[in-house]
Amino acid sequence: MAVTIKKTVPAETQAEPVTTSPEANIPVETTTPDKPRKRNNHSRALDIQGIDLQTDQRLLMGHVLSFMKTTDTTLARWIDEGKFPEPDGKQGRRPFWFSATIRPHVQPSA
Repeated sequence: MAVTIKKTVPAETQAEPVTTSPEANIPVETTTPDKPRKRNNHSRALDIQGIDLQTDQRLLMGHVLSFMKTTDTTLARWIDEGKFPEPDGKQGRRPFWFSATIRPHVQPSA
């Protein structure tokens, strides 16, 4: 005769029930993640304090994003549509513009 041992798990160690979406019966995450979302290699706006567009210098994608007050996706779309100039060159894999190139496109600060 085989003996079966049944373990009972205390209520505090049991997993919380997962709420599901009523439409598709898909589990829905109810908690927010603790870590910031990974950006999948998208460019971020960089600090532009101390950068003067009147002097000749190279500006990386993040600097241009800060001056234009836009995202990298929008900037790429503007370049494809011809509304913004293509990068003047690349520093490794990173595109750059000369300050004289973007100067006419930057909105004047109020």
